[in-house]
Amino acid sequence: LLYTEGSFMIEQGALAAYSEDGVQQYEVVATLDLRTSEICQEMDGKRFDVAEAVTGVNYPPFHPWCRTTTIPYYDDMDYSGNTRVARGGDGKTYKVPADMTYKEWKAEYIENNPDAILTRKKLKNYNSDKNQYQSYKETLGSEYLPKTFDEFQNLKYANGDEYRLLKAQVKGMTYYNKAVANEPEITEHVKNVAKSVGMDTVGLEYRIKTKDSYLRKIRSRFNPSGNEYEIKDILRYTYTADATDITKKALEAIDTHEKMGYNTVELKNYWLNESDPYNGINTTINAPVGQKFELQYHTPESFELKNGKLHELYEKQRLIKDTSSKEYMELTDQMFKLSDKLTVPVNISEVKK
Repeated sequence: LLYTEGSFMIEQGALAAYSEDGVQQYEVVATLDLRTSEICQEMDGKRFDVAEAVTGVNYPPFHPWCRTTTIPYYDDMDYSGNTRVARGGDGKTYKVPADMTYKEWKAEYIENNPDAILTRKKLKNYNSDKNQYQSYKETLGSEYLPKTFDEFQNLKYANGDEYRLLKAQVKGMTYYNKAVANEPEITEHVKNVAKSVGMDTVGLEYRIKTKDSYLRKIRSRFNPSGNEYEIKDILRYTYTADATDITKKALEAIDTHEKMGYNTVELKNYWLNESDPYNGINTTINAPVGQKFELQYHTPESFELKNGKLHELYEKQRLIKDTSSKEYMELTDQMFKLSDKLTVPVNISEVKK
């Protein structure tokens, strides 16, 4: 307010001086830099009669924080040889012809200059981008964002895929937080069903996928044309039973879940997949509240292997990009040798969707 009122007083003083000195016309002079408003860009170089000057219409200030001023205009004015100062996207100043208008300067120095265009976008959207940056911090946490606001704007306007990935992760947190909110009710249900069919619920300490793991999964699955946010294993549980009766108990558990409105919408029996060293039954269940979660069925032996040596080998293997490399193949062989030692559950082929 003080800045704008101060500008008003200065410009009114200039206008009074024009009238007193008999100046008939004035010319609007905007600042040649990327912060200048669209209003002032349009007004730069235009001439008006002093007697018809109206503040905010054809005489500055035109808006709050306005930096535009005026100069007296005479028909015989000669600008040849004179210059005016401009400031580029890098913040450095240079001189251009005095009669060059903002539109002409923008066309010649800005529109084909990527750095200047980027700077212009950053300045124009400063406030909205600042609010967005703060909102993303609150949603994701600062550790998942560029360290500074300037780096965030650079990411937004200069690196399309990385910015779209960041937006996908922010959107994904809506689903993650929803799953966490539904967890207590689902956990209680899962434990009750396990007890009713005589199975053990194991690994409950890992029932909620960590935020870091979830965001990594969004990154690994990122697709600019569309993304899956409701990853089915944000909540994940495991039932175990001996190899002699896991088939019977697993089928009973699936039926019990169904009767209570917890529908098994996907079932994969990896005991029947000879091309995968992993052994277990993985199911996806849709709870009455609409929350999907993963429930695995294991023998104590297969569960121990999955979380132990098999997991260690898998973590090493997934870092190898060349799937045909000797190291990759050797790790695959090691995993198969371990899984081949497992006792195959009785009638396990009966568990299918």
